[in-house]
Amino acid sequence: MTSLTPHFLREDLGYSRTVSYTCKNSWTLIFQRWGSLNPKLLPYCFVNTLLCVVLILLLELIGLDLTISEFGHEFMSVLVSFLVISKLSYTISLYYELQGHLSDMNQAAIDMTQLACTFTGQNNGEKYREWRYEVTLHVTTMLMATAAVVSKGGQNDVWDKIKFLESRRDHDILLNLPNDFGRISCSRERVDYPKEMYVMGSNLKSDLNLRLPIRVAQYLRNTVMTHQSLPQPLHPMQEMQLMDRVKDFMNSYRGIRKYLVAPLPLPWVQLGRIFVIAYVFTLPFALLSPDLNLAGVEVILTTFLITYGFLGCEFLFVELDDPFAEDPNDLPLAEECRAAVEDILLSLYFVDGKDAAVKLESQIPTFGSYNNDGDTVVDDQMREHQPFLRLKKVVQTMKSMEKTTTEADPLL
Repeated sequence: MTSLTPHFLREDLGYSRTVSYTCKNSWTLIFQRWGSLNPKLLPYCFVNTLLCVVLILLLELIGLDLTISEFGHEFMSVLVSFLVISKLSYTISLYYELQGHLSDMNQAAIDMTQLACTFTGQNNGEKYREWRYEVTLHVTTMLMATAAVVSKGGQNDVWDKIKFLESRRDHDILLNLPNDFGRISCSRERVDYPKEMYVMGSNLKSDLNLRLPIRVAQYLRNTVMTHQSLPQPLHPMQEMQLMDRVKDFMNSYRGIRKYLVAPLPLPWVQLGRIFVIAYVFTLPFALLSPDLNLAGVEVILTTFLITYGFLGCEFLFVELDDPFAEDPNDLPLAEECRAAVEDILLSLYFVDGKDAAVKLESQIPTFGSYNNDGDTVVDDQMREHQPFLRLKKVVQTMKSMEKTTTEADPLL
């Protein structure tokens, strides 16, 4: 079973959902291990330093001179610096761009739920409650499906993890869309879909996963438009606001998908890696050149620091290259989506009560650890920390807040 990610087990150290640290104490910052690259980086520094010591001993004890000219490294350092810095600069800017897309995506989902509940919250009829439930269900499903697609990629079939989509596909190359969606009882009229909807092109597992948020967004738009069958339909401006939130969500997904389908070009990454390795591990041979006339201690110290600097930049690139993985410094996808879904559940709870929120929570797809067969595994420890499985605690908190508010203000 895949181990739990640190995001689920982090301590409450403030608002940070990734690695928490303080810049006030330099020693604490320098020697912090959690989230640091030092455990991965220092072994390479020690190996290169040991190589430098061996070369010095060979030169001084038996007179074996393996040094090379330093002029080649002088020219090579310019090329290596360009490759490392340009690649790292692009990766850092992409990291913050994806962070913005993640934030906008979660905010669009929360805003849409709150607007739907606000526009119809004064009406408690069965049709209104059903409409709010279906809109909220599709919003949370779209958010969860997108999070699963982004984090799992083509590793698993995300379609099979969503309950009310189980009957919508019966083959890898087609989407089966029967009239009976099979998720909840619904009195509204169904749209007649064709029995089979063939999709052009190759249909790898990753292709189908990338298509899932788009399909759910279409179902969500169709669900929003069913407000026309309500006793008091939404105003056109209200309908436009809801549609705009779906558009905002999909724009954020498209921004993330752009990164998923077109990462950094391989030749750029490949050249950078080759030149960094070649430059760093031939550095001791150049620093021992008689033309530099450096003492042994100077050579050892310089080798260690330059290795730490160049390989540190390369390791930082590796750390940030996949910001939706499970490394400590990766974007808190699970935590942010968990917070967004809890906000969505609370919005529905305020309008339609606990039963509606609990019913919605039971329909939200969960994506836990995967075993060797690709099946989802949720153990007791993960169930405690897994996003979207903590509604009972949230509801209890809200009930205590309501009780406190009522005692404080007798008019409520």
